[in-house]
Amino acid sequence: MTKRPQTLTGRAGELSHGQAQIAFSSEGDSPARPAILVETEGDSITVRYFDNSTDTFSVFKADRLAAVFARDDLCRFREQPFLLVNRHHAALGVATGPATVPSRLEVLLVSLIEDGAALEFMSDDESQPGWQLFAIVPEN
Repeated sequence: MTKRPQTLTGRAGELSHGQAQIAFSSEGDSPARPAILVETEGDSITVRYFDNSTDTFSVFKADRLAAVFARDDLCRFREQPFLLVNRHHAALGVATGPATVPSRLEVLLVSLIEDGAALEFMSDDESQPGWQLFAIVPEN
């Protein structure tokens, strides 16, 4: 079994590949939670988890997040963008790809990296979403 990277930090406001892998791995100590978008305001995002609790975060690169939410290929659940949130590892994933969430979700931990930051987990199956990745800071 491959040992998971222990380095979690990239540059301020960016996810390193190792941090993204740990945040979205099903084997992690604090797994990501599925959620939907409630609202965005500036660099703030509010999400609703499937247990109906909500959470608000500041998102680094809010302009990129707004561009992702404007994409035609957003994956949606109940007409809202489908998200994975890992509060513990300060990571947000926005699903892109198929129009709806598949019955079985798989996250391929292969990153598109730009300037040392993990921007996207790509998908190798058209029935599974890719994930646009963002660093977050809990507001509460």
